[in-house]
Amino acid sequence: MNTQQRISDQTKESVQNTIRNLQQRTEHIEKLIEKGNDVLVFQIGSHNIKYGFASQENPNKIRTLIAYKTKNNESSFTHESFRTYDAFDKEVNKLEQLLKGQKKIGTQTKGPKGGQNSVAAQKLKQRVEISLKTLEFQNKMEIEENAENDITKRTMLFGEEVFMVEQHDNFMIRKPIKHGYLNVGEYNGDFHGPINDIQNLIEYILINKLSLTRKQFPQYKIVLCIPDVFQRQQIKLLANMFLLSLNFNAIYMHQESILACFGYCIGQACVVDIGAEKINVCCVDEGLIIPNTLMRKNYGGDDIDVSLMRMLNKRGCIAFKQKTNYRVECRNYGDMHQIEKLKEKHASFEQAEDLSSRVFEMHCVRNGIEELFTVQHNEALYIAPTIIFHADVLNALTKNTSNSYKDIDFEFYDYRSKRFEYNEDPEDNLEEVTAGIVWGQQKNLINPYLAGAHIIEQRKKDELKKELLAQNPNLNQQQNQNPEQIEEQKKQELQQQQTYKLTEDELLNPYTMVNLEDIISQSIANVKDPELRKKLANHILIIGGTSQTSKMVEELEDRLIEKISQYDYNIERVEVIDSLSKKEMYPSYLSWIGATVIPRLDSIKDLWINQNRWLGLFDDIDDSSDDEVSNTEAMRKEERKDKSNEYGIKYLKEKVPFQW
Repeated sequence: MNTQQRISDQTKESVQNTIRNLQQRTEHIEKLIEKGNDVLVFQIGSHNIKYGFASQENPNKIRTLIAYKTKNNESSFTHESFRTYDAFDKEVNKLEQLLKGQKKIGTQTKGPKGGQNSVAAQKLKQRVEISLKTLEFQNKMEIEENAENDITKRTMLFGEEVFMVEQHDNFMIRKPIKHGYLNVGEYNGDFHGPINDIQNLIEYILINKLSLTRKQFPQYKIVLCIPDVFQRQQIKLLANMFLLSLNFNAIYMHQESILACFGYCIGQACVVDIGAEKINVCCVDEGLIIPNTLMRKNYGGDDIDVSLMRMLNKRGCIAFKQKTNYRVECRNYGDMHQIEKLKEKHASFEQAEDLSSRVFEMHCVRNGIEELFTVQHNEALYIAPTIIFHADVLNALTKNTSNSYKDIDFEFYDYRSKRFEYNEDPEDNLEEVTAGIVWGQQKNLINPYLAGAHIIEQRKKDELKKELLAQNPNLNQQQNQNPEQIEEQKKQELQQQQTYKLTEDELLNPYTMVNLEDIISQSIANVKDPELRKKLANHILIIGGTSQTSKMVEELEDRLIEKISQYDYNIERVEVIDSLSKKEMYPSYLSWIGATVIPRLDSIKDLWINQNRWLGLFDDIDDSSDDEVSNTEAMRKEERKDKSNEYGIKYLKEKVPFQW
């Protein structure tokens, strides 16, 4: 009896312990979730702004577009109308012939031309109609009942509302982000113009989408996803916007590729970010970008959309139902939005069986009125996505030439340029100014994490060496006294040169496109540790909206298996991670999801950039994590001797987890 009683007591105790452990875990999870309730996450991109509370599973999105009502008939940023596509179209035709020769696409009958003729011809087939209409048009009855519902009466429009007034003379459309950076080139070199537009967009999101009041802003903190290659001036202006203009409590910022690794819970990866206007590849190891592995190109999904749209127009596969003189045009944001949805849902790297009976129903805006049109399924949906693997097509766009765009300074989007990091902020350059050094002459303008940065550095060393030899001819004799050291140095230089298969221009010029498989292979090959190179080749993480194209993972793997051995013959296996199929996580959301992890970390309390400290309001500071409040008057005096080390950029440099 005693034995049975003992066993029963032990069983009860075990069950109670299990219940207690489960309760503790539940409480822990609830506390982690609660940590994100007072934190907002923003990822401000060229195409859209992803936003939401850190407690959310996935982000909300809004297009990075804003329209202002104006009486001056100011022009919108429809710079695509100044583009020339002759060379681009020729390269696309070559690509089509190449794919046919490889039997990756078959012969397909061109779509019928003309509005009524196309409808009649399509009726002969067993049509499979698929609706892709995504625009929300205003209800005329609602406008008549309440004039406030008429968006044309408003002074500012945001996101997809902009599509409704594109051809309206009294509205000016602005796009504040280009290639992931402030769109300074289209704002006549003004940094504050795009920042003001972003602030208006953020305020609209906070008040109209997240239902917050301005009085509530100080109760929240911000986690901001920033590009891997960033402009320091842009980061400072964004910090000022959130902490000073919008009055948020604190901000934390980190790079997109590293946050993507956090989001997927992986420590080592070659992150391939294919966004709307940029391709960014780098290798990440334990929360840090590995030096000399970052490659960035100012091309992306928007170029695929343009390619798809032009092929559809040339094949006569687009037919308007009412008026035959309309065309889908790349200079209209609303038109390209519809083409983008077509690409996302039905473009593929692998041609399926005959789907020519598919007809996609779409719509656009012309003079404020909804116009319907159809697109017949054809080979363009297989050809367009492949241009990221055929650099000649994208290079034919000649993006950074005066012939392609009107009155735009492209140096603002080229990280090699002095304009990209041109900075007259004495706070940021205090060390250089006090040392008597002119910023821009001494400062190395090439990010050391960029692949090929060593080429510029070596050239500078050679030029400096020539100057020193000219001043001191005996220096060369002194160096010749150690021939073994010189020989070893030559071997290292030769080995480093052999590592690179790409030229300096291909490595560093963001407007010189290289096949995507070459970019990835070169980035991995630049890692010094051979074992780490093998691991990275098996952890290739693709993120960004364009990476969601059907069969993208399989196509990229096949190309890398053929290509990567040319860069490192020791790599025998390649694996591209498909986050959607493995973890049901959209690749375009990974960086944002990674940012939601940050507020739940215990270490984050020491990394917040607090509002008062950023602004230098020392009397209002009461933050024990930053040791702002001293116990003795002597310590207070010591702390306040040099306040320049305690606020602004100097404070930011201490807090950010990346190289400033």
